[in-house]
Amino acid sequence: MVRPVSEEFEAELRRRFARAREPLRDERFTAALVEAIARARRARIGRLVLIGALILIVASLNVSTLLTTTARLVQAVGEYSSAASELILTPFGWALSMIIGGWILARARWRSRRS
Repeated sequence: MVRPVSEEFEAELRRRFARAREPLRDERFTAALVEAIARARRARIGRLVLIGALILIVASLNVSTLLTTTARLVQAVGEYSSAASELILTPFGWALSMIIGGWILARARWRSRRS
């Protein structure tokens, strides 16, 4: 069964659709919104600059600690890489490195599917 739409409802719908198509009357609201977005953007950039400056200050105060730690890490990597270089050059070492690499990739894919 089909019910015809009354003329009253149709006129009310037309009025509501016409009001929905009108632009916003309050330009002050739009201007305030644009200004708030710009202010938030400037604040975010200011925070990033502040964090960068703090990192540089801390790094400059701890230069000797940073350099000695870096030197120790480079030395440790050099010692371990020379010990492992003979193993990597053998076919067994190559196969072992391929297995380890495959395991790392499979684990990364499994973790990305879980999250």
